[in-house]
Amino acid sequence: MDISKLEIRICNFNMKNDLDAVVDLLNVYIKDEMGGGTPIEGLSKLRLVDGLNNHPTALVLLAGINNVYMGLAVCFVNYSTFMVRKSLNIHDFIVHPKYRERGVGKALMSRIVEIATERNCGKITLEVREDNFKAQMLYNSLGFGECVPPMKFWTKTL
Repeated sequence: MDISKLEIRICNFNMKNDLDAVVDLLNVYIKDEMGGGTPIEGLSKLRLVDGLNNHPTALVLLAGINNVYMGLAVCFVNYSTFMVRKSLNIHDFIVHPKYRERGVGKALMSRIVEIATERNCGKITLEVREDNFKAQMLYNSLGFGECVPPMKFWTKTL
């Protein structure tokens, strides 16, 4: 794989290949040992892509070469009241296992940083599992680190 040919672009929700890639890559992520969820199937596939397409702050990026999709980032623009600027949250970040450790993740993350800078965001946030050391190494190598003061990510399922 020639990483110099890697294309990272915003998902075109009018292209079936892009829509299939979003669902397929999310399912790869869900099935991964670091994912831990139920694959998206049936009508949920349509709800997912429609929901992302119609979400006012969604940014969905695909990474690939010649319609071979290797990575996906699903991000949402937020607003930091403390910084009084927009922020970008990386909600999902996936590199297909077949293409890991080849520069796809680094290139995808670099494109996210470029877009956040272009959009005048004050920061980029993400969550990473405590036991996902490979992802932490990537994020660390790109200047990400634990926030100060350290925070905990809490949830309440409804």
